[in-house]
Amino acid sequence: MNANQRLLTSLPATIPALLLLAAVFGNWPYVFYTLLRLVVCGCSAYLAVKANSTRNVAWTWIMGGMAVLFNPILPIRLHRSDWQIVDALAAVTLFVFVAVYKPHSHSKP
Repeated sequence: MNANQRLLTSLPATIPALLLLAAVFGNWPYVFYTLLRLVVCGCSAYLAVKANSTRNVAWTWIMGGMAVLFNPILPIRLHRSDWQIVDALAAVTLFVFVAVYKPHSHSKP
Protein backbone atom coordinates (compact mmCIF):
# COMPACT_ATOMS: atom_id res chain seq x y z
CA MET A 1 0.00 0.00 0.00
CA ASN A 2 1.49 3.33 -1.00
CA ALA A 3 1.53 6.51 1.11
CA ASN A 4 -1.54 8.05 -0.55
CA GLN A 5 -3.62 4.93 0.05
CA ARG A 6 -2.46 4.78 3.66
CA LEU A 7 -3.39 8.44 4.17
CA LEU A 8 -6.85 7.90 2.65
CA THR A 9 -7.39 5.14 5.18
CA SER A 10 -5.74 6.53 8.31
CA LEU A 11 -6.91 10.16 8.18
CA PRO A 12 -10.67 9.38 8.11
CA ALA A 13 -10.14 7.17 11.16
CA THR A 14 -7.74 9.37 13.13
CA ILE A 15 -9.74 12.62 12.97
CA PRO A 16 -12.97 11.17 14.40
CA ALA A 17 -10.98 9.19 16.99
CA LEU A 18 -9.39 12.41 18.28
CA LEU A 19 -12.79 14.14 18.33
CA LEU A 20 -14.25 11.21 20.26
CA LEU A 21 -11.48 11.48 22.84
CA ALA A 22 -12.18 15.20 23.13
CA ALA A 23 -15.83 14.35 23.78
CA VAL A 24 -14.87 11.88 26.52
CA PHE A 25 -12.61 14.29 28.38
CA GLY A 26 -14.37 17.60 27.74
CA ASN A 27 -17.62 19.37 28.46
CA TRP A 28 -18.57 20.85 25.09
CA PRO A 29 -21.61 22.76 23.82
CA TYR A 30 -24.37 20.76 22.14
CA VAL A 31 -23.27 21.80 18.64
CA PHE A 32 -19.94 19.96 19.15
CA TYR A 33 -21.76 16.68 19.79
CA THR A 34 -23.94 17.23 16.72
CA LEU A 35 -20.82 17.84 14.63
CA LEU A 36 -19.20 14.80 16.25
CA ARG A 37 -22.09 12.59 15.14
CA LEU A 38 -21.84 13.92 11.61
CA VAL A 39 -18.07 13.42 11.37
CA VAL A 40 -18.01 9.96 12.99
CA CYS A 41 -20.97 8.75 10.93
CA GLY A 42 -19.53 10.03 7.65
CA CYS A 43 -16.02 8.74 8.27
CA SER A 44 -17.29 5.37 9.51
CA ALA A 45 -19.49 4.99 6.44
CA TYR A 46 -16.52 5.86 4.21
CA LEU A 47 -14.32 3.33 6.01
CA ALA A 48 -17.05 0.67 5.76
CA VAL A 49 -17.23 1.19 2.00
CA LYS A 50 -13.42 1.11 1.76
CA ALA A 51 -13.26 -2.12 3.80
CA ASN A 52 -16.05 -3.64 1.72
CA SER A 53 -14.22 -2.80 -1.49
CA THR A 54 -11.31 -4.92 -0.27
CA ARG A 55 -13.69 -7.63 0.95
CA ASN A 56 -12.74 -7.17 4.58
CA VAL A 57 -16.05 -8.32 6.05
CA ALA A 58 -15.30 -7.80 9.75
CA TRP A 59 -14.22 -4.17 9.36
CA THR A 60 -17.13 -3.52 7.01
CA TRP A 61 -19.61 -4.57 9.70
CA ILE A 62 -17.77 -2.79 12.52
CA MET A 63 -17.55 0.52 10.65
CA GLY A 64 -21.09 0.16 9.33
CA GLY A 65 -22.33 -0.39 12.87
CA MET A 66 -20.51 2.72 14.06
CA ALA A 67 -22.05 4.72 11.22
CA VAL A 68 -25.51 3.61 12.33
CA LEU A 69 -24.76 4.27 16.01
CA PHE A 70 -23.54 7.82 15.37
CA ASN A 71 -25.98 8.77 12.61
CA PRO A 72 -27.33 12.31 13.03
CA ILE A 73 -30.64 11.68 11.23
CA LEU A 74 -32.17 9.17 13.68
CA PRO A 75 -30.01 9.69 16.76
CA ILE A 76 -29.77 7.10 19.49
CA ARG A 77 -30.47 8.74 22.83
CA LEU A 78 -28.27 7.80 25.79
CA HIS A 79 -27.24 9.49 29.02
CA ARG A 80 -24.03 11.50 28.87
CA SER A 81 -22.17 8.97 31.04
CA ASP A 82 -23.20 6.17 28.68
CA TRP A 83 -22.06 8.19 25.67
CA GLN A 84 -18.66 8.70 27.28
CA ILE A 85 -18.19 4.93 27.38
CA VAL A 86 -19.42 4.54 23.79
CA ASP A 87 -17.19 7.41 22.63
CA ALA A 88 -14.13 5.90 24.32
CA LEU A 89 -14.80 2.46 22.81
CA ALA A 90 -15.39 3.99 19.38
CA ALA A 91 -12.12 5.96 19.62
CA VAL A 92 -10.20 2.82 20.55
CA THR A 93 -11.87 0.95 17.68
CA LEU A 94 -10.80 3.64 15.20
CA PHE A 95 -7.23 3.66 16.52
CA VAL A 96 -7.12 -0.15 16.22
CA PHE A 97 -8.45 0.18 12.68
CA VAL A 98 -5.57 2.52 11.79
CA ALA A 99 -3.05 0.15 13.39
CA VAL A 100 -4.20 -3.18 11.96
CA TYR A 101 -6.24 -2.54 8.80
CA LYS A 102 -4.39 -3.82 5.79
CA PRO A 103 -6.49 -3.88 2.67
CA HIS A 104 -5.98 -7.09 0.78
CA SER A 105 -7.13 -7.26 -2.76
CA HIS A 106 -8.91 -10.28 -4.08
CA SER A 107 -9.68 -10.77 -7.68
CA LYS A 108 -13.37 -10.98 -8.39
CA PRO A 109 -14.59 -14.41 -9.52
